[in-house]
Amino acid sequence: MLPWSKQTVIAIAHDGIAIKQSNKMPELITSGTNSGVTYAALLSALTPYASALNNQQVRVIISNHFVRYTVLPWQQGVNTRADWLALAEHTFRKQYGTVTQDWEMRVNLTHTDTPVVASAIDQSIRNALHQMAESLNFKLKAIEPLLMSVSAHHKSNDSFLIAEPERLLLCELEDGEIVSFTASAPPIAQEGQNASQLIARYALQNSKQSAKPVISYISSVLNANWSQSESAANTQQQVIKLNTNQASHACWMAGL
Repeated sequence: MLPWSKQTVIAIAHDGIAIKQSNKMPELITSGTNSGVTYAALLSALTPYASALNNQQVRVIISNHFVRYTVLPWQQGVNTRADWLALAEHTFRKQYGTVTQDWEMRVNLTHTDTPVVASAIDQSIRNALHQMAESLNFKLKAIEPLLMSVSAHHKSNDSFLIAEPERLLLCELEDGEIVSFTASAPPIAQEGQNASQLIARYALQNSKQSAKPVISYISSVLNANWSQSESAANTQQQVIKLNTNQASHACWMAGL
């Protein structure tokens, strides 16, 4: 395999950064709650890996703490990506206000006549990542919201929930397509209880689909606080704990 064909993964969580090099286990390189993602912090964390990153293809996974999502209903006559981005910008602005002027938005155009998922992150995060790639001489292959990483593992048409420390994202599906999002920010150690409440509310609102489960993808660091009683309390929920041997949330992300 050529050196530049190997893919490295960098995972950025709100409480740490991890790196996964080819054929190696994920490694936590910083820890501690971060208020944001800055070029200086990223450069400081990753400079010790400069030689390993040199000329590599790098995929960056961003925690849902730093990403906002919305669903745009399909509209006939909206044909270009620019038009869909304009719709996404309008929708985000209605929900979040003028803060969205500093956001960069993306739309996921997959099939015609299906809802379109839009995501947004602060432009400063993208700028910091591109600056870091230039400084450390690697190729930024993708900046991937955690939703997209988990979706790649989701082979069911059932709705699913992504559980991170202090962040939950419930993705409601119809006919295999995401039609709505519900986000929640529970206190640490209360994620399991809050997830059961979200799922119970979802079941009540969608009684015609009451026989279908909500599949929960749970960060490995939440396992100790995600009691069997909480997951069993709601028969809607099936629990999948990906990469359960990871000791940090950022490492769990990097191993997806």
